[in-house]
Amino acid sequence: MTVRRLPQPEAALSRRALLRALAASSAAAGLGGCASFAATSPRLDASALSEKPTLLVATTRKPVNGARAKPWYGSERGSTMSVARARFTPPDTGRFSLAAVGMSDWSLDSIEPVPGQIGALLAQATNGHDMLIYVHGFKQTFEAAALDAVRLSDGIRFRGDTMVFSWPSKAGLFDYTYDREKRRALDLWNARLLDIVAGKTDASNVVELARA
Repeated sequence: MTVRRLPQPEAALSRRALLRALAASSAAAGLGGCASFAATSPRLDASALSEKPTLLVATTRKPVNGARAKPWYGSERGSTMSVARARFTPPDTGRFSLAAVGMSDWSLDSIEPVPGQIGALLAQATNGHDMLIYVHGFKQTFEAAALDAVRLSDGIRFRGDTMVFSWPSKAGLFDYTYDREKRRALDLWNARLLDIVAGKTDASNVVELARA
């Protein structure tokens, strides 16, 4: 996995600060079982997604079913970049929840396509927050990539906005050649996305994590 940061005008997140934040988040997650809060009490270490389970989506996949029903986006390349909001149900984190024994997980409920350009979506969404962009690797469906993005963001207790950038992987065991050809076009789209993020959003810091 590679990490890329976009410096912003006001401040840039240093590598040391990022590592400290990840380490602190991991420690908090590891100690989570030693303390509990009442169901109505706010979690001081909660991720932004656990409080507002909405993921930003940018994808070069072709929409399926108008992106209104599964699988939302398929393995074929679309004619342009689509943008949307994905809404999730987080796992139950109660004291006696099924999540404690690995039987409760995030679920993708719906996709809300957003008409217009991605810059408008970003400007509405970030509002000065930090931003995390997750780019998936080979053999991934759209849904799997989106779920990986929210699990990652929630796992490190990310307090800003999270986006998944999904390219048209075929997600098959023997489809590496197909994926490799589609992946070659990724750098161009990714560079375009990062240029838009840098120019159209007021996010304090932008961190991109890309699976190899």
